[in-house]
Amino acid sequence: VGEIIAKINPARYLTIGGLWGTTESYAMQCCGWRPEKITVLDIDSAEYNPDRDSGSFCYRNICGTKYSSFDGDFSYIRHDSQKMTSGKVNGLGIGQYDGIFLDGLHTAPAISSDLTNATWLLSLKPNACILVHDIELDGSDVGAGYHNWLRLHSTWKHIEFSSKEVLHGLGIIWR
Repeated sequence: VGEIIAKINPARYLTIGGLWGTTESYAMQCCGWRPEKITVLDIDSAEYNPDRDSGSFCYRNICGTKYSSFDGDFSYIRHDSQKMTSGKVNGLGIGQYDGIFLDGLHTAPAISSDLTNATWLLSLKPNACILVHDIELDGSDVGAGYHNWLRLHSTWKHIEFSSKEVLHGLGIIWR
């Protein structure tokens, strides 16, 4: 996934539910990706995961290693992605992004909601896209939610990578 992100090369990048910043760190360390802005929307609420830190571990993975040493604009937001509306978190717009990585709750309604919310945040740049992880993950409904969303939004283009190519499958959607 890090190699795909680096090839897409989004200058402004949002991850919803990304785990620990390891994908982003890999894209920078091993693939030379140098974005201007990274925003992490951590979906783990304090009630769901009380041991989760306030983003410092994610920050260290993305910004604090000598290899990735990201020095652009970094934001960490701990919020329920299902409560975003029209690209807003707590009533505030969080910006436009050229690349959005979805690895949130693994239910069909959640991925459908995250995809709809992500479309509000996607920039109009020609290479802007949404990456949906785990579309082939056993025991989850991500694939069902992803494919249902595509059926309802047929004007969006997409490509899929199977689990053989990307762990648990990956869908990429663009205008």
